[in-house]
Amino acid sequence: MNPRSLNILGLFLYKEIRTGGHRRYLELMEGLAAKGNTVYILVNPALQYPFTHSRQIPIPIQYTHGQKYPVSWVFRKAVALNFDRIRSEIPSPDWILIFSETNVAAGSFLKKAFSCRLLYGHRSNTVQEARLFLEESNGKPIKQLKYFFDLLKYKAYERKIAKVADAIVFQSNYDRSDFLSRNPQAEGKSHIIGGHIGPPRFTPETAQINQSTQLRRLLFIGTTGPRKGLKYLLEALVILKEEHGITDLTLDVVGPGDTKEHIDYLTHHGLADKVRFHGKVADPFPFYRDCDLLVVPSVFDSYPDTILEALHTGIPVIASSVGGIPEMLREQELLFPPCDSRAIVEFLKHAYIYRNYYYNLVNLCKKRLNNFNFNWDNKWIEIIKSTV
Repeated sequence: MNPRSLNILGLFLYKEIRTGGHRRYLELMEGLAAKGNTVYILVNPALQYPFTHSRQIPIPIQYTHGQKYPVSWVFRKAVALNFDRIRSEIPSPDWILIFSETNVAAGSFLKKAFSCRLLYGHRSNTVQEARLFLEESNGKPIKQLKYFFDLLKYKAYERKIAKVADAIVFQSNYDRSDFLSRNPQAEGKSHIIGGHIGPPRFTPETAQINQSTQLRRLLFIGTTGPRKGLKYLLEALVILKEEHGITDLTLDVVGPGDTKEHIDYLTHHGLADKVRFHGKVADPFPFYRDCDLLVVPSVFDSYPDTILEALHTGIPVIASSVGGIPEMLREQELLFPPCDSRAIVEFLKHAYIYRNYYYNLVNLCKKRLNNFNFNWDNKWIEIIKSTV
């Protein structure tokens, strides 16, 4: 092993890749290993992923989504029960590298057991998300109680992260400042690394593949639940039809989640034939190529991959001004207030009617592209080595 290389241990005990954050984490671990570092990952045997450079150690583990007791407890217990085998297969690591609150308990256990450092990658501002949903559930006591306990839980996770992590990497200034407002003791070990546009996710074959010249086909990519704000985009389509007579816009919805309520709403307003629900797809890039505008109406979001994918493929994107999104897009002409269907209507109406307005959206997005072309793996290595 190169004397300047690192010995890193990661955890991915989920059964599948469910989010962009999951995928980015595995890409990071593979990238760190490709640069000559020794990277081990404790993995769920059910996980299907094309590992190339890192070394995997399967850990038997059973859990179900939505179970009554936290998955984080299950992960910690599995790591503790298998620690003798883990220690026999892994030289003492320099760093434990984890993402997600779900891995904090297991990561903390491994840090203590190996007497090494812990790096935490902050992927989602769950405290602000829980707070927002608590406000939105006013008048619904059961939901309010759930979100209240979620808020307490995620604040407790933050305190634990601030205590045990030797370095914390945020994706945006917004997330870092918000975290430090509740945990100021973590300021000296907090860093920012935004998302990047580079391999393996972003390839030359998908670069600037969108050549749209007018707005006719909209695109939404994300879960269909409340967080990603699909309902506000659907409301905007209804307003465009009923108040402005615009009926030939179509929408492709790509992503998992229940669609019944959305379909019932569209059917009631005579727009069921204008919206196509595709569910989760293996390759979203054909949609980026064939549609004319990506709309990201998130109620809350930290640093959505969909925006990076849009900039890479050349499809213009507009998004709600929440979380780290304003730092990604910067231009006010690309941003609208969250939970505001009529603000979305104004964007869509102008882009539909005025070709120059649509071209302006395209050009503003192209100007943002170069800001995300950098060596992402090296940024993480720099922080790790500077912390040492």
